[in-house]
Amino acid sequence: MPLIPQAVVSKYDLAIEQRHTEGNIEVWTDGKGRRYAAKRSSIAPDHCRTMAQCLRHAQEQGFTKFARFVTTSSKAPYVRHGDFTYYVTEWVSGQPANFGLPEHVAQTAYTLAQFHEATRSFRTDWKPDEAADDVFGLFQARWRDLRQMCFRADRKREKDAFDQLLLSMRDELHRDASESLALFEDRDVIAYLEAERSSGGWCHLDVIPSNCLYTAQHQVVLIDFELARPAPRVLDMAHLLRRSLERGNWNGHLAYACFLHFDAVRTIPKSEYRAVEAILRFPYLPWRVAHARYHFGAEPSQLDALQQYALQAEKRQAFLASMRQQVERLGE
Repeated sequence: MPLIPQAVVSKYDLAIEQRHTEGNIEVWTDGKGRRYAAKRSSIAPDHCRTMAQCLRHAQEQGFTKFARFVTTSSKAPYVRHGDFTYYVTEWVSGQPANFGLPEHVAQTAYTLAQFHEATRSFRTDWKPDEAADDVFGLFQARWRDLRQMCFRADRKREKDAFDQLLLSMRDELHRDASESLALFEDRDVIAYLEAERSSGGWCHLDVIPSNCLYTAQHQVVLIDFELARPAPRVLDMAHLLRRSLERGNWNGHLAYACFLHFDAVRTIPKSEYRAVEAILRFPYLPWRVAHARYHFGAEPSQLDALQQYALQAEKRQAFLASMRQQVERLGE
């Protein structure tokens, strides 16, 4: 059964000759060999409309490294059919970025920074179900959740290997989370986050390799903006950093590539570096895998991920200590 109903396909003025499914999208090819990505989504129509408006605004500001929306015959950016919202974008030829390579990290950082910069003047009445601009509140909630999950693991009569490993790391996790929140309460960091909150810039917020396509032109093009919303750019910066550093065993060259290319678009102030440290200091991976395990069910990959985190602990702490020293020297 096709992922996209024919009633949706017929809304577009596209001479589609071939259709096949790749993951969660349907690839359309027309008679001239042009390809399109069609997606079925659970997002609301006003969310999809705002997403398209945001990208159109970014394009008007000169940002072009994204998959463009294809509108229907009535010029709508989506089709609502049944319980789903369907939308189509132009196909982007490229490979998922390799976050272990400095060049790919650099180009991803540059594109993310350009997107945030191009959307600073975009305004909308749309209100996301989950806002991302209250960064301190977000990490406070995660810290409470992590404590509760450690308590839950401790109360289990028969502890499995995941429970035992999580509890063996508990003191370190609590210390890192506490230090993270203390950094967020720094006066300069608070002022930076408030200023960013007022700026209106948007973050992608789903910075994974498959959403950051490295092209033959040695650029990174972004796709899938469903999680994008107004937020301090430090979120995209830190998410890219964390994923690349975990992949590269906390190699500082990856961080340098990221910082250099964000800084090329807009200078990174000392307060933003501190906010990055606050996010990186938080034990995100243990929180994420524990949250998934205790709320949605156990999977073998969760233990593998936690073990990998434990193996990288020494290098992670060394990187964070070095970063703090370098940030403190800024402006001297």
